Amino acid sequence: MAILEPDTQWLFPLSAFQHTPSWELTRVGLDYELKERVKGVEFIFRVAAQLKLGIPVFSAASQYFHRFYMRYSVAEYTRQDVAAASLFLACKTEEHSRKLKDVAYICFSKATGETDENSPEIPRWQKTILATEEVLLEALCFDFIVDHPHAELASLLLHERRGELLEQYAWTIVTDSLRTPLCLLQPGRIIAAGCFILAEKLFDGPNSASLDERIFSRPSASLPTPPHLYAQSPKSDNAAQMFFNLSDEDMEAVAVTITMLLDLYSAFAAMDENFSHLSPITEVSRPSLSTPYQTVYTPDPRTQANNENNGDMNDGAFTPASMARTPSHHFGGETQTSTAPSTPSVQHGTTTPKEPPAPEPAQIPKPPQRGPLLDLS
Repeated sequence: MAILEPDTQWLFPLSAFQHTPSWELTRVGLDYELKERVKGVEFIFRVAAQLKLGIPVFSAASQYFHRFYMRYSVAEYTRQDVAAASLFLACKTEEHSRKLKDVAYICFSKATGETDENSPEIPRWQKTILATEEVLLEALCFDFIVDHPHAELASLLLHERRGELLEQYAWTIVTDSLRTPLCLLQPGRIIAAGCFILAEKLFDGPNSASLDERIFSRPSASLPTPPHLYAQSPKSDNAAQMFFNLSDEDMEAVAVTITMLLDLYSAFAAMDENFSHLSPITEVSRPSLSTPYQTVYTPDPRTQANNENNGDMNDGAFTPASMARTPSHHFGGETQTSTAPSTPSVQHGTTTPKEPPAPEPAQIPKPPQRGPLLDLS
């Protein structure tokens, strides 16, 4: 039987995020869009966990969610509606069926904090899920094939057998990767390799081989060292590179993947003292890149002032440091019940987007709940 591969139409250059529909159509900034993506995936995770759905469904739903916002603006469709529709669709494509009523009830419960199974809001959720699913199907072009980085990582972990702790690190990091648009930037094997190498670095400790040594050193021609003879802080053995048969160009993509993950963790750690458990990973030095990297996740300097005003330390904003958007002329919280806003008129040459509505509090789990965000305590 032929193995279906994901269509490359869903792989974009990082520069494409300068011109997503959120900016081009409604002038919503990248920082707000990325926050909505993080919170939408978190909503999917919480609902999927409550419905006892496995990683394949969660992964597929998250990727459908990210793909949707490459076709539509976050101001046109609320994250809860798209997340619910993405999860309902993933239940069918990954053959883990759940009744529409059950999905609607859990979505309603997670979004509002209410538990009334007879609430009149549940039928509304059902209608909204079905209506949004139709738009989602069109946005996806009925392409349901996704590249699961978890599956790639599982194959690597089974081959390497490095121990339960390292496997937990790698599995947690690859789950956290779904909070980012990495699934739109890199194939699953690149993401899996990056997560494994970063997990190796964390497992081996701060005095072990650097990320540059682990990524860019060439594989040894000698026989591999038996697992029982591994040193506590071994030098890079290029396990991921050899397993996935990655080229030098692929390893550069792995370095970019790791850099984006480290940026994500650093943004959360700087945003809130409750993420202090992320300090071991935020202290890891970034790998060297041969091409300029446009930082995506950077803590917004206005975050502290905003938090002092609203008392919510979870709602930090992300500001792109070097991805300031310019217009192209060619080209979990409370449920939002308002209709999609009309597109504001923008004159040619405008470089500053209109401020979007104040974002809702991020629904981010705190340790010792499940792995994400990475808990090394």
